[in-house]
Amino acid sequence: MSVSVNLESDELSEYLIENREKNSKPGIFSNINLNLKQYLPKTGNIENDLAVRFGLAGNENNSGSWCFKLNRKERIVGFFTFLSIGVLLLMLSSLYIPVLLLKARKFSIIFTMGSVFSFTSLTFLWGAMPFFRHLTSPTRLIFTLMYFGSLFATLFFAISLQSYICNSVLLWIE
Repeated sequence: MSVSVNLESDELSEYLIENREKNSKPGIFSNINLNLKQYLPKTGNIENDLAVRFGLAGNENNSGSWCFKLNRKERIVGFFTFLSIGVLLLMLSSLYIPVLLLKARKFSIIFTMGSVFSFTSLTFLWGAMPFFRHLTSPTRLIFTLMYFGSLFATLFFAISLQSYICNSVLLWIE
């Protein structure tokens, strides 16, 4: 009995050693951890690094943030809620594509509101002030002004002036 147990434990040890040698070879994903570290802040923990990178770490007391009283879970729920509403509105607007010539105003209003909700969802992850600083950085300022200008102009021409031609051009820009 003891001889068979020793043989089984020896076989098990050999099997484990062979598997370690097989699995120690570098694979496709072996460098992921090293590559991530160069892009993340150095807090010592990958979860904390990701939270710092995306503005989720310890912002409960940050007075410069629009969501300063929301914890991480509430921010993520807000993000997914606004993103879901935005995607729903974008999908609803796609139903008007076949009759775009007849219902361009309805399409543009629903599409623009879907864009606004989707874009606003990011403020829950970043916080309002960090996201505003990100959008107004010198490399993104022109894009931000053009995007928001086209959003507001599209809504203005769709709701107030009800101009089909201007609305179509602004939708294309948006």
